[in-house]
Amino acid sequence: MAPPLTTAVQPKLQPIVKNTASSSKSKPKPKTTFLSLPQGLRDHVYSYLPFQAKQRICIVHSIGRHDEVLELAMRLSQTCRTVSKDMQQEFWACNKFYWYVKPGAEPGKFRGPWTAATVARIRDLEMALVGCFWVSGRRYVGWIHLVEEDGVWVARLLSRNRGQGGPGVYASDEEKAKWDKRANAIRDKMEAKAKPYLAQAELELNKRGCITVKVLQILDDMRIPPIQSSWR
Repeated sequence: MAPPLTTAVQPKLQPIVKNTASSSKSKPKPKTTFLSLPQGLRDHVYSYLPFQAKQRICIVHSIGRHDEVLELAMRLSQTCRTVSKDMQQEFWACNKFYWYVKPGAEPGKFRGPWTAATVARIRDLEMALVGCFWVSGRRYVGWIHLVEEDGVWVARLLSRNRGQGGPGVYASDEEKAKWDKRANAIRDKMEAKAKPYLAQAELELNKRGCITVKVLQILDDMRIPPIQSSWR
């Protein structure tokens, strides 16, 4: 009699389990750096830096007098693109600037750290256009104030330096009245001349939402006749 048929016993396959502990150790976690922090945390760190100057920062074609805040901003802007972008948003928005435009200088032609892109970030700028106004054969400095107030740009002629107000000390009330009358006449003529240019500048400011080269050129057109670069 033939022996019964038997089936071969199949070995049981054990599931392959990865050692997660050993794999995690082989791949260390990336280190946290300043640039890896969220934007909100980086902004909080920037808030401790002295970005806001105590006075207006001077803009000139070739930077001759450096402000400490300006120095800090320029150095940080050279660190890397991320820090430069963060710094510019903080620095340009929280500071006020003034620009003493000398004879022969053309607004819109910048040097050093000042470019059309950086000036466009300024929200408060005072400009002194030397020889801007001519009254009775004499030239006077016209201070123009460009500022964004509650989302609306305003261009105005400042009250200071509108005219010669006299020596400050008068021999009599009649002499003071004489000088005041002369200063008021100069002020009125300067305001009359500046009015159409300021209105045009305001229109361009609110159209573009920032200070552009065209805005600066509109204001520079007030300096007629043209100023020679050799004048002092």
